[in-house]
Amino acid sequence: MSNTDVELFIVPWENDYKHVLYFGSLSEQNTYFTNKTSVKHSGLTYQRKDNVIRFPAHIDTIYNMNYARYRNTNYSNKWYYAFITDMVYVNDGMTEIHLETDVMQTYLDEANIMPCYVEREHC
Repeated sequence: MSNTDVELFIVPWENDYKHVLYFGSLSEQNTYFTNKTSVKHSGLTYQRKDNVIRFPAHIDTIYNMNYARYRNTNYSNKWYYAFITDMVYVNDGMTEIHLETDVMQTYLDEANIMPCYVEREHC
């Protein structure tokens, strides 16, 4: 049985990792994305990392979205976050969405970010 949840968003950062938001916890991160306006769909087929999602929507209704998150609930409850790099019209009820994993948001819970500072020096 297919049971993948996909949500599409508009976020203010891109895959150059400038201006990325840092969340102090997974619950803070989840709250941010849960409260954002999004397009959602459940029951899709298993989603592989850095692949293409066949999303059941007309491209014109989702064309402004630049970010996605998905989880394969048959196997885990972990959300995977990704940049939308391209969209391709398939038909009126289907759009192919090309993804690139956002490693900052996806692996936030696995990273141990230590306090640090940048010392500026001149040569």
